[in-house]
Amino acid sequence: MNFKSLCSILLFAGLYVQAAAQGQQLRGMVIDAADQLALPGAHITLTRLPDSVQVATSTDLEGRFSFSDVAQGNYSLHLTYIGYQDVFKSIEVGTEPVRLGRLVMEEAATQLGEVQ
Repeated sequence: MNFKSLCSILLFAGLYVQAAAQGQQLRGMVIDAADQLALPGAHITLTRLPDSVQVATSTDLEGRFSFSDVAQGNYSLHLTYIGYQDVFKSIEVGTEPVRLGRLVMEEAATQLGEVQ
């Protein structure tokens, strides 16, 4: 094997390792359970397990959110929105992008006290 071939192999091997080390994209959409409409401004927290490192974002006007450069591993996703029940979801990130699709949130049932 000549020097040029060896350099080419090492270059491509290095590019492969670098590409494999990059994180994946995780994305989804948050909607209301009753009317299936988007929930803009919902808060999403992604917690890496077991070290509890967190990143957070909010949904856009169409209820969409995304996290980029998410390392492989196990995560907990926590959705919050005022007037709605919190949603928790376990997620495993592998070598492919993660598309969560539509995540449904239900309104919180709040019982008010009697007026005296």
